[in-house]
Amino acid sequence: MDSVLINFILCVVSAGLWWLGTGLHPMWWATWIAALPLLVIAKRSKNGWGVLAWVVVAYGLGGLNQWHYLTAQLRIPTVPLLIALIAPGLVLGLAIVLWRAFVLRDSPALAALAYACTWVTFEFALARLSPHSTFGSIAYTQVDYLPILQVVSLAGLAGITFLLFFVPGALATGSVRVIAPALLLLGGAFLWGRERLAYDPQDARTVKVALISSDAFVTSDEAERSLIHDYAERAARLADAGAKLILIPEKIAVIKTIPIEEIDAAFGGAAKHGAMVVVGLERWTSDAKLNEARVYDSNGGVEASYEKHHMLPPIESHLLVGTARVDLPGNEGVEICKDMDFPGLSREYAHDGAALMIVPAWDFHTDGWMHDRMAVVRGVESGFSLVRNAKEGLLTVSDTRGRVTAEQHSDSAQYAELVADAHAAHVSTFY
Repeated sequence: MDSVLINFILCVVSAGLWWLGTGLHPMWWATWIAALPLLVIAKRSKNGWGVLAWVVVAYGLGGLNQWHYLTAQLRIPTVPLLIALIAPGLVLGLAIVLWRAFVLRDSPALAALAYACTWVTFEFALARLSPHSTFGSIAYTQVDYLPILQVVSLAGLAGITFLLFFVPGALATGSVRVIAPALLLLGGAFLWGRERLAYDPQDARTVKVALISSDAFVTSDEAERSLIHDYAERAARLADAGAKLILIPEKIAVIKTIPIEEIDAAFGGAAKHGAMVVVGLERWTSDAKLNEARVYDSNGGVEASYEKHHMLPPIESHLLVGTARVDLPGNEGVEICKDMDFPGLSREYAHDGAALMIVPAWDFHTDGWMHDRMAVVRGVESGFSLVRNAKEGLLTVSDTRGRVTAEQHSDSAQYAELVADAHAAHVSTFY
């Protein structure tokens, strides 16, 4: 068969695997083998530039699985969009060309290491330079495969990313000298993950939580008041039913003229029924425009106000960036939506001993599953359980191992509700 035809077939297979193994709803198993056809092309090709071209085409085609999301929902202009699709393919191509160079020099171990480290370095730099931090990391493709997910408690996302590249990079060399250590490393990670999943913290505190979410988008004062009082009435009812923590999503309304005292009276009144109530607001004052989560204690007072640290550009570029953490008496912390894309803030809460993270959020339906699971990963990295409530997304409760113990879609009802037990226990991790 013609060499170009074989490479074309391998390229198409790889593109299909990248399509399945990446994006907003990845199949975890496909990610492990997506690059193997490209490594085969690299090994049998005589021209490194040709290899680079095949890789860019395959990865770019696979990346089209997010085209609608990036264009219709995030409204990314064409030029930045093309850069976002092509640049990672170029990095992958360079990594594979480097792998090929070491293979040709009969250095299979260096080939596998260079291949993996190139991509890990790329993601490391991107997480620090991009306003979206870790969004798009290939490590998130493994969030449903819990044994491997536990690696983040040791080495963060970089640990999983390294495995995802090092293992297939080693296999493709065909050298037992590097294949055997790679399989031992993967097996060790799997067995350690299984062991970690079997461990059950004995000092976990159980908190009955209730999440309420409406996808309604309101703009008038009358509609905002109605929405606020609807939420407050439901919160009071759920508190009467035994809920001790009630979470309402991010930015349920843009408050411009309604006095904050009126809002505090509504949610503070609900909290007096015996629960802590956390609600997200976009609130405009004479001094600043805030994206905040207001925390009401069971006495009806405002116990704390947390201001979001990381805004979504350009949609939230007009909002004041917060700088302070909120540590609540029950070893609970508060973050808002995109804050959970940034591991550093969660690590700071972990150093404070956070056992339960409370996260009001707002997603875009399509990315609801992935953005929720990114937050779940922060809990595994830093050793806390998570209660997250996203408008146009998911209402979820997860534990320190990344197990989602309760879940509901925000569009399942006019006011979706989820009542569940959250296990609050801080677990120290090496990460």
